[in-house]
Amino acid sequence: MKKRFLLFLLAAALSPCFITGCRSWTDDWKRAKETKENGSGGVATLQAPIFTPPASTYNSDQSVTITSTVGATICYTTAPLTPPADPSCDTNALCNVGSQTYSAPLTISTDTNIKAIACKVGSPVSTISSANYVIDKVAPSVPSALTPTVLSTSSIQVNWSASTDNVSSSSQITYEICQSLTPGVCTSTFTVLYTTAPGGTTYTATGLSSLTTYYFVVRAKDQVGNTSAPSAEINATTNSEGTVDTPTFTPVAGTYGTSQSVSISTTTSGTTICYSTGAPPACNPAKTGCTTGTKFTSNVNVAVDTTLQAMACRAGWVDSSSNSAAYVIDTTPPGNVTSFIATAGDTQVVLTWVKPGDADLAGIKVVRKTGSAPVNESDGTEVYNGMGTTYTDTSLINGTTYYYAAFAYDTVANYASGAQASATPVEPAPTVLATTPANGAMNVLPCSGTPCIAKIVVQFDRSMDTGLSPITLTAEILSAAPSTYTSVPVDAKPVWSTTTKTNDTLTLEVSWVWFPENVKIQWKLDKANLKNIFGVALVSDIQQTFTTTSLNQHFPLADTGQTLCYNVTASQSCGNGTWPRQDADYTNIPNPRNFTSPIPDGTYNTDYTTTDNTTGLVWKTCVEGRSGATCTGTVFTGTWESAINQCAALNVANSGAGYASRKDWRLATIRELETLPNWGQNPSIDSASFPATSNDYYWTLSGDVSGPGQAWLLHLGLGFSVIYFKSVSYPIRCVSSSTSSIAPKSFTDNGDETITDANGLMWQKCSVGLSGASCGTGTAQTKTWQQALTACNSLNFAGQTDWRLPSIAELLSLASKTNPAVNSTYFPATVTDIYWSSSTYLTSVGAGWAVSFANGVSSYPGKTSTPYPNVRCVRGP
Repeated sequence: MKKRFLLFLLAAALSPCFITGCRSWTDDWKRAKETKENGSGGVATLQAPIFTPPASTYNSDQSVTITSTVGATICYTTAPLTPPADPSCDTNALCNVGSQTYSAPLTISTDTNIKAIACKVGSPVSTISSANYVIDKVAPSVPSALTPTVLSTSSIQVNWSASTDNVSSSSQITYEICQSLTPGVCTSTFTVLYTTAPGGTTYTATGLSSLTTYYFVVRAKDQVGNTSAPSAEINATTNSEGTVDTPTFTPVAGTYGTSQSVSISTTTSGTTICYSTGAPPACNPAKTGCTTGTKFTSNVNVAVDTTLQAMACRAGWVDSSSNSAAYVIDTTPPGNVTSFIATAGDTQVVLTWVKPGDADLAGIKVVRKTGSAPVNESDGTEVYNGMGTTYTDTSLINGTTYYYAAFAYDTVANYASGAQASATPVEPAPTVLATTPANGAMNVLPCSGTPCIAKIVVQFDRSMDTGLSPITLTAEILSAAPSTYTSVPVDAKPVWSTTTKTNDTLTLEVSWVWFPENVKIQWKLDKANLKNIFGVALVSDIQQTFTTTSLNQHFPLADTGQTLCYNVTASQSCGNGTWPRQDADYTNIPNPRNFTSPIPDGTYNTDYTTTDNTTGLVWKTCVEGRSGATCTGTVFTGTWESAINQCAALNVANSGAGYASRKDWRLATIRELETLPNWGQNPSIDSASFPATSNDYYWTLSGDVSGPGQAWLLHLGLGFSVIYFKSVSYPIRCVSSSTSSIAPKSFTDNGDETITDANGLMWQKCSVGLSGASCGTGTAQTKTWQQALTACNSLNFAGQTDWRLPSIAELLSLASKTNPAVNSTYFPATVTDIYWSSSTYLTSVGAGWAVSFANGVSSYPGKTSTPYPNVRCVRGP
């Protein structure tokens, strides 16, 4: 614009009118300008009035000015709330009636609408301008329902209800927040920390300190800045970092005998610990010191009875709970024990005492020394520590004096001066721990071990002196019930061994070699030379009893020796179908008889023995009293008891080397002696192998199970066995023990009502006439001898047809010397009466050999005599 004006002036200056006074150029410029601005007529329209300040809402009176084109008259009208009539100008450019002429600023103190127009003579009037002024002096309502919410250790959210206002809407109201660490500050001096966006009703304070209380006040502010009164103050405490662990005391609370240096600690790091001995301790708000109590920096010395209290704190953490510890400093020991007594025993001392009555007694400590008494609780070996009133000190050495002291002590180890006692353990008399056989034992085997030897074993409770002799064993055998015993001298070879202690076990090998069968034996050991290693003897003799049983002996069977067959009156040819399958029909069945002729010993050549090669038994060739190869001399006879020792004496013959250099001679059992008869001759003994054998009964080692006063004998002239009184004198034949002589009988049940024995013989399980697995069906049949032979000969049983009546040797091998005399497991329902054999009694051929299965006795009933015997058939081997 300025550039155009300058160009205009330059043109005018160059114009001739500029000099001659033509029409004024300014008039032309004004008209050109007005034409350009108004667009017509060349006269400009007046500027619409302008209000200053502009129309708006204000919270105070306003001084409003109205401006327009310079030189114009401004006409205006006002009205509250509703718009006024439009102002207008007259033809003179003055305000019409109803309009006011603006001349000075207008004061607006209430809500007012203003309209204005500008007029000027020669110019078109302006457009009408209007302005609406709202004067709002009312503040919003006070924010209410402030609610704090702790979000974390460093933030709190505050919420409130929206305020209301007379002008501004809720969405237009802003809120100012004041936040303080001190209560009441924001209500007295409101410092704006934060202003919300319009309509906001929540505020989140961040960056706060943990476990710290913050106070909040909120006020509302409308659009024109009217501010409400502050709200009620609220507060909230930020979360803690955690709870400080309760402090502990070291040493712990208790009673002590000396001053204690007490350390107080907590497992939470960076804490302040406050302690006191009076009022409870407390930390200051900064958690760096104590408001009550003392800050712990070093151990607390406790020299008298004291109760310590302590708590721990840390900024941003919840204080720990308070802990207390009571310390009692006790330097007074309890009283001494009384009646402290030491009583000596075997390798031990029993200690007794009476405890003092102190309330704080904690125990009694007993120490031991040798040589002198202990002088304090640490002088010697501790043997007891506790609250009892007695103690047994064991594993001591007999003969050594032990000194003891008992010290009472309290809970803090204050020890009394102590009480003293001493004692010397003494070695008692030895006692018997166990015997074999046990006292009162039943069914004791006549021997044990390999070789099978009769032994008495005694175990003592301590080590014994093995150098003393003689050790005297005496024995008695029950000869009449209930308590009449007969002395049977016996020598015993003592052997000492170790069971639990050195040389505590005595084994006595009895000179009889075997105990007699089926007898009750009472034995006694003299106490005189039974002493322990300290020289203390038993208090009394050892006297015990036991009862033997029979050995279950099995021998290979030899042929009976019968070579002729018989009827009831005379001999006849064998193989006769009317008298079938007799003993003599089976020569050398199961084995031939075979003896080694009398042989002199290689060292003691006047000592002769005969060996039965079938059984393995070694016999003294001559009966007792006779000697040499032909057995000359007078037969010795004696009672049963003397017979036992007569054979035992052979073991010490030849200056202890034993007869024929053998030291296992003994009286033979009835089963062993029954292997000698040859039932095919009379006398039955083999005179070549056993010359000059008297035709008589001979004692055996077997007692009678039915009566203590009787024992078994075998007639070596006729070959039959009997039971008779032990007190009667008879000849004696001795045998040397052999392993084969104690092989047990054995049987096999074939499952078809047949039984096979160790000799290979197959027997009928049931007596003739009976059947079934337990022989419970039918009736046992008795028969004449001829009927018995025929019954077995015609038997077709278990798939076999070669059944026969057994020989006397076979039948005796089945029988035992008990009652019943058979193994009832394998041979059930056996009749306890006599059973036929196929052997004829040669002294009277009208009789046949039989065996009683009531007791095992052999006999020879008439072949046709009544009552008839029973029958059991056999076959093989």
